[in-house]
Amino acid sequence: MALIELKWSLFQAKAVCSLLVLLCPRTATGMSGWGGCLDGQDVFTTIRENSHSGELVVELMAETTMEGVHWSLAGNDADWFFLDETSIRLNTSADKVLDREAQGPVLMAELSCYEDDTLQSVYRIMVEILNENDNSPVFAENTVKSLNISELTPVNTVVFKVQATDADNDKIIYFIDQASPDAEYFKVDLPNSGEVILSKPLDYETKTMLTVTIHASEMNTAEHFNTSANFIITVVDGDDQYPQFLPCMLLFQDETSHICTSPVYTVNVTEGEEDVVLDFSPGPIHAVDGDRGLSSPLSYETMMGVS
Repeated sequence: MALIELKWSLFQAKAVCSLLVLLCPRTATGMSGWGGCLDGQDVFTTIRENSHSGELVVELMAETTMEGVHWSLAGNDADWFFLDETSIRLNTSADKVLDREAQGPVLMAELSCYEDDTLQSVYRIMVEILNENDNSPVFAENTVKSLNISELTPVNTVVFKVQATDADNDKIIYFIDQASPDAEYFKVDLPNSGEVILSKPLDYETKTMLTVTIHASEMNTAEHFNTSANFIITVVDGDDQYPQFLPCMLLFQDETSHICTSPVYTVNVTEGEEDVVLDFSPGPIHAVDGDRGLSSPLSYETMMGVS
Protein backbone atom coordinates (compact mmCIF):
# COMPACT_ATOMS: atom_id res chain seq x y z
CA MET A 1 0.00 0.00 0.00
CA ALA A 2 2.86 2.42 0.83
CA LEU A 3 4.42 1.68 -2.59
CA ILE A 4 1.15 2.55 -4.35
CA GLU A 5 0.90 5.85 -2.44
CA LEU A 6 4.53 6.68 -3.33
CA LYS A 7 3.89 6.05 -7.05
CA TRP A 8 0.74 8.20 -6.92
CA SER A 9 2.72 11.05 -5.28
CA LEU A 10 5.38 10.81 -7.99
CA PHE A 11 2.66 10.90 -10.68
CA GLN A 12 1.14 14.01 -9.10
CA ALA A 13 4.54 15.69 -8.93
CA LYS A 14 5.22 14.98 -12.62
CA ALA A 15 1.77 16.30 -13.54
CA VAL A 16 2.45 19.54 -11.67
CA CYS A 17 5.85 19.85 -13.39
CA SER A 18 4.25 19.34 -16.82
CA LEU A 19 1.66 21.99 -16.00
CA LEU A 20 4.41 24.42 -15.10
CA VAL A 21 6.12 23.76 -18.44
CA LEU A 22 2.90 24.52 -20.32
CA LEU A 23 2.34 27.72 -18.40
CA CYS A 24 5.90 28.98 -18.88
CA PRO A 25 6.76 29.11 -22.58
CA ARG A 26 10.40 29.93 -21.81
CA THR A 27 10.80 26.62 -19.91
CA ALA A 28 12.47 23.90 -21.95
CA THR A 29 10.57 20.61 -21.99
CA GLY A 30 12.49 17.82 -20.25
CA MET A 31 14.96 20.03 -18.43
CA SER A 32 12.97 20.38 -15.22
CA GLY A 33 14.71 18.95 -12.16
CA TRP A 34 18.03 17.95 -13.70
CA GLY A 35 20.11 16.03 -11.25
CA GLY A 36 23.17 15.70 -13.48
CA CYS A 37 24.35 15.81 -17.07
CA LEU A 38 22.25 12.97 -18.47
CA ASP A 39 18.75 14.09 -17.50
CA GLY A 40 17.82 16.65 -20.15
CA GLN A 41 16.55 17.33 -23.66
CA ASP A 42 17.27 19.64 -26.59
CA VAL A 43 15.89 23.17 -26.25
CA PHE A 44 13.37 24.53 -28.79
CA THR A 45 12.03 28.01 -28.02
CA THR A 46 11.35 31.46 -29.51
CA ILE A 47 12.36 35.08 -28.94
CA ARG A 48 11.37 38.30 -30.68
CA GLU A 49 13.89 40.22 -32.73
CA ASN A 50 15.15 43.47 -31.17
CA SER A 51 14.81 41.94 -27.69
CA HIS A 52 17.06 43.51 -25.08
CA SER A 53 20.16 41.97 -23.55
CA GLY A 54 19.34 39.75 -20.59
CA GLU A 55 15.97 38.71 -22.03
CA LEU A 56 15.12 35.19 -20.82
CA VAL A 57 15.60 32.62 -23.56
CA VAL A 58 14.93 29.48 -21.54
CA GLU A 59 14.68 28.56 -17.87
CA LEU A 60 16.57 25.31 -17.30
CA MET A 61 15.25 24.75 -13.78
CA ALA A 62 18.40 22.77 -13.14
CA GLU A 63 20.95 22.93 -10.37
CA THR A 64 23.91 24.29 -12.35
CA THR A 65 26.05 24.74 -9.27
CA MET A 66 26.20 21.07 -8.29
CA GLU A 67 29.67 20.08 -7.09
CA GLY A 68 31.77 18.74 -9.94
CA VAL A 69 29.23 19.70 -12.62
CA HIS A 70 29.52 22.69 -14.92
CA TRP A 71 27.92 23.87 -18.15
CA SER A 72 29.14 25.77 -21.21
CA LEU A 73 27.71 27.17 -24.43
CA ALA A 74 29.33 26.66 -27.83
CA GLY A 75 28.42 26.64 -31.50
CA ASN A 76 27.92 29.12 -34.35
CA ASP A 77 25.50 31.38 -32.48
CA ALA A 78 26.67 30.80 -28.92
CA ASP A 79 27.77 34.42 -28.56
CA TRP A 80 24.09 35.44 -28.67
CA PHE A 81 23.54 33.73 -25.29
CA PHE A 82 24.98 33.57 -21.81
CA LEU A 83 24.37 31.28 -18.83
CA ASP A 84 22.86 32.93 -15.77
CA GLU A 85 22.57 30.43 -12.92
CA THR A 86 19.61 28.25 -14.00
CA SER A 87 18.73 30.08 -17.21
CA ILE A 88 20.00 30.98 -20.65
CA ARG A 89 19.64 34.66 -21.53
CA LEU A 90 20.05 36.81 -24.64
CA ASN A 91 23.38 38.55 -25.14
CA THR A 92 23.02 41.78 -27.16
CA SER A 93 24.43 45.30 -27.10
CA ALA A 94 24.03 48.67 -28.78
CA ASP A 95 26.28 47.46 -31.60
CA LYS A 96 24.85 43.96 -31.70
CA VAL A 97 21.09 44.02 -32.23
CA LEU A 98 19.10 40.85 -32.76
CA ASP A 99 17.83 41.44 -36.30
CA ARG A 100 15.94 38.59 -37.96
CA GLU A 101 16.52 40.03 -41.42
CA ALA A 102 20.29 40.12 -40.86
CA GLN A 103 20.82 37.08 -38.65
CA GLY A 104 18.28 34.70 -40.15
CA PRO A 105 15.22 33.03 -38.62
CA VAL A 106 16.99 30.62 -36.22
CA LEU A 107 19.86 30.78 -33.74
CA MET A 108 21.64 27.51 -32.97
CA ALA A 109 24.06 26.66 -30.18
CA GLU A 110 25.09 23.72 -28.01
CA LEU A 111 24.82 23.37 -24.26
CA SER A 112 27.52 21.04 -22.94
CA CYS A 113 27.61 19.46 -19.51
CA TYR A 114 30.80 18.36 -17.79
CA GLU A 115 31.27 16.24 -14.69
CA ASP A 116 34.73 16.52 -13.18
CA ASP A 117 35.94 18.12 -16.45
CA THR A 118 34.69 15.18 -18.48
CA LEU A 119 32.13 15.87 -21.18
CA GLN A 120 29.00 13.92 -20.36
CA SER A 121 26.29 15.30 -22.67
CA VAL A 122 25.56 17.91 -25.35
CA TYR A 123 22.12 19.41 -25.95
CA ARG A 124 21.02 21.50 -28.94
CA ILE A 125 19.74 25.03 -28.37
CA MET A 126 17.45 26.11 -31.23
CA VAL A 127 15.81 29.53 -30.91
CA GLU A 128 13.44 30.82 -33.54
CA ILE A 129 13.62 34.61 -33.99
CA LEU A 130 10.08 35.96 -34.25
CA ASN A 131 9.60 38.73 -36.78
CA GLU A 132 8.84 42.31 -35.75
CA ASN A 133 7.68 44.96 -38.19
CA ASP A 134 10.84 47.07 -38.07
CA ASN A 135 11.51 47.75 -41.76
CA SER A 136 10.01 50.21 -44.23
CA PRO A 137 9.48 49.40 -47.91
CA VAL A 138 12.36 50.22 -50.26
CA PHE A 139 12.00 50.94 -53.96
CA ALA A 140 14.02 48.67 -56.24
CA GLU A 141 16.86 50.68 -57.77
CA ASN A 142 16.06 49.56 -61.30
CA THR A 143 12.56 51.07 -61.12
CA VAL A 144 13.57 54.51 -59.84
CA LYS A 145 15.00 56.18 -62.91
CA SER A 146 14.35 58.85 -65.51
CA LEU A 147 11.81 57.78 -68.10
CA ASN A 148 11.03 58.72 -71.68
CA ILE A 149 7.42 58.59 -72.89
CA SER A 150 6.23 59.50 -76.37
CA GLU A 151 3.61 62.23 -76.54
CA LEU A 152 1.66 59.93 -78.86
CA THR A 153 1.13 57.35 -76.08
CA PRO A 154 -2.63 56.68 -75.77
CA VAL A 155 -4.41 57.49 -72.53
CA ASN A 156 -4.97 54.44 -70.24
CA THR A 157 -1.68 52.88 -71.34
CA VAL A 158 0.60 51.41 -68.66
CA VAL A 159 3.62 53.67 -69.09
CA PHE A 160 5.89 52.26 -66.39
CA LYS A 161 5.90 49.96 -63.38
CA VAL A 162 7.38 50.49 -59.93
CA GLN A 163 8.40 47.86 -57.41
CA ALA A 164 9.32 48.05 -53.75
CA THR A 165 10.34 45.34 -51.32
CA ASP A 166 9.91 44.99 -47.57
CA ALA A 167 12.42 43.01 -45.53
CA ASP A 168 9.56 41.90 -43.26
CA ASN A 169 7.69 40.49 -46.30
CA ASP A 170 4.71 42.76 -45.74
CA LYS A 171 2.28 43.35 -48.60
CA ILE A 172 2.84 46.66 -50.37
CA ILE A 173 0.46 49.01 -52.15
CA TYR A 174 1.31 51.98 -54.36
CA PHE A 175 -0.40 55.33 -54.87
CA ILE A 176 0.22 58.67 -56.54
CA ASP A 177 0.95 61.68 -54.36
CA GLN A 178 -1.74 64.08 -55.54
CA ALA A 179 0.34 67.02 -54.30
CA SER A 180 3.13 66.26 -56.78
CA PRO A 181 3.41 68.70 -59.70
CA ASP A 182 2.09 66.47 -62.49
CA ALA A 183 -0.07 63.97 -60.59
CA GLU A 184 -3.00 64.62 -62.96
CA TYR A 185 -1.19 62.83 -65.77
CA PHE A 186 -0.97 59.47 -63.98
CA LYS A 187 -3.02 57.00 -61.97
CA VAL A 188 -2.67 53.60 -60.30
CA ASP A 189 -5.78 51.46 -60.87
CA LEU A 190 -4.54 48.33 -59.06
CA PRO A 191 -2.75 49.49 -55.89
CA ASN A 192 -0.78 46.27 -55.39
CA SER A 193 0.39 46.01 -59.03
CA GLY A 194 2.78 48.96 -59.18
CA GLU A 195 1.52 49.72 -62.72
CA VAL A 196 1.38 53.45 -63.45
CA ILE A 197 -1.16 54.41 -66.12
CA LEU A 198 -1.31 57.53 -68.28
CA SER A 199 -4.52 59.39 -67.43
CA LYS A 200 -4.14 62.57 -69.51
CA PRO A 201 -2.85 63.17 -73.08
CA LEU A 202 0.74 64.32 -73.40
CA ASP A 203 1.76 67.26 -75.56
CA TYR A 204 5.42 67.88 -76.20
CA GLU A 205 4.69 71.33 -77.58
CA THR A 206 3.28 72.50 -74.22
CA LYS A 207 5.12 70.36 -71.64
CA THR A 208 8.35 68.45 -72.15
CA MET A 209 9.06 67.33 -68.57
CA LEU A 210 6.82 65.78 -65.91
CA THR A 211 7.47 65.07 -62.23
CA VAL A 212 5.38 62.73 -60.10
CA THR A 213 5.82 61.29 -56.59
CA ILE A 214 4.78 57.71 -55.89
CA HIS A 215 4.37 56.19 -52.42
CA ALA A 216 4.89 52.55 -51.45
CA SER A 217 3.12 51.65 -48.21
CA GLU A 218 2.65 48.53 -46.08
CA MET A 219 -0.90 47.32 -46.45
CA ASN A 220 -1.44 44.78 -43.67
CA THR A 221 0.39 46.29 -40.70
CA ALA A 222 -0.61 48.63 -37.91
CA GLU A 223 2.34 50.93 -38.57
CA HIS A 224 1.78 51.31 -42.33
CA PHE A 225 5.43 52.19 -42.85
CA ASN A 226 5.92 53.81 -46.25
CA THR A 227 8.47 55.36 -48.55
CA SER A 228 8.29 57.56 -51.61
CA ALA A 229 10.25 58.26 -54.77
CA ASN A 230 10.19 61.07 -57.33
CA PHE A 231 9.98 60.08 -60.97
CA ILE A 232 11.04 62.43 -63.77
CA ILE A 233 9.45 61.74 -67.14
CA THR A 234 10.74 63.25 -70.36
CA VAL A 235 8.03 63.70 -72.99
CA VAL A 236 9.39 62.64 -76.37
CA ASP A 237 8.18 64.57 -79.39
CA GLY A 238 5.96 62.65 -81.78
CA ASP A 239 5.18 63.38 -85.42
CA ASP A 240 1.82 65.07 -84.92
CA GLN A 241 2.35 68.62 -86.22
CA TYR A 242 2.30 70.06 -89.77
CA PRO A 243 5.21 72.14 -91.09
CA GLN A 244 4.85 75.85 -90.42
CA PHE A 245 5.86 78.69 -92.71
CA LEU A 246 7.69 81.56 -91.05
CA PRO A 247 7.27 84.15 -89.78
CA CYS A 248 4.39 83.13 -87.55
CA MET A 249 1.20 85.11 -88.15
CA LEU A 250 -0.23 84.84 -84.64
CA LEU A 251 -3.91 84.01 -84.33
CA PHE A 252 -4.11 82.95 -80.67
CA GLN A 253 -1.80 82.72 -77.68
CA ASP A 254 -2.13 81.82 -73.99
CA GLU A 255 0.19 80.59 -71.24
CA THR A 256 0.56 77.13 -72.73
CA SER A 257 0.16 77.44 -76.51
CA HIS A 258 0.02 79.69 -79.52
CA ILE A 259 -1.57 79.23 -82.93
CA CYS A 260 -0.11 80.63 -86.14
CA THR A 261 -1.37 80.96 -89.68
CA SER A 262 0.96 80.80 -92.64
CA PRO A 263 2.07 84.20 -93.96
CA VAL A 264 1.23 85.42 -97.48
CA TYR A 265 4.48 85.93 -99.37
CA THR A 266 4.48 88.72 -101.98
CA VAL A 267 7.08 89.89 -104.48
CA ASN A 268 7.25 92.27 -107.41
CA VAL A 269 8.46 90.76 -110.66
CA THR A 270 9.58 92.83 -113.66
CA GLU A 271 8.32 91.48 -116.93
CA GLY A 272 11.09 89.89 -118.94
CA GLU A 273 13.47 89.33 -116.05
CA GLU A 274 14.93 85.86 -115.74
CA ASP A 275 17.31 84.05 -113.40
CA VAL A 276 17.00 86.62 -110.62
CA VAL A 277 16.57 86.01 -106.90
CA LEU A 278 13.10 87.06 -105.79
CA ASP A 279 12.98 89.22 -102.71
CA PHE A 280 9.78 88.08 -100.96
CA SER A 281 7.99 89.97 -98.24
CA PRO A 282 7.62 89.56 -95.25
CA GLY A 283 10.75 87.48 -95.70
CA PRO A 284 12.31 84.57 -97.57
CA ILE A 285 10.09 81.53 -98.03
CA HIS A 286 11.01 79.32 -95.10
CA ALA A 287 9.21 76.60 -93.15
CA VAL A 288 10.09 74.47 -90.13
CA ASP A 289 8.82 71.16 -88.83
CA GLY A 290 5.96 71.77 -86.39
CA ASP A 291 7.44 69.01 -84.23
CA ARG A 292 10.40 70.98 -82.94
CA GLY A 293 11.80 67.98 -81.12
CA LEU A 294 12.06 66.09 -84.42
CA SER A 295 13.03 68.96 -86.75
CA SER A 296 12.64 66.73 -89.77
CA PRO A 297 14.12 68.10 -93.03
CA LEU A 298 11.56 69.67 -95.35
CA SER A 299 11.30 69.90 -99.13
CA TYR A 300 9.44 72.50 -101.18
CA GLU A 301 7.55 72.34 -104.43
CA THR A 302 5.40 74.72 -106.41
CA MET A 303 1.86 74.03 -107.45
CA MET A 304 1.52 74.80 -111.14
CA GLY A 305 -1.51 76.69 -112.33
CA VAL A 306 -2.15 78.50 -109.06
CA SER A 307 -2.55 82.25 -109.61
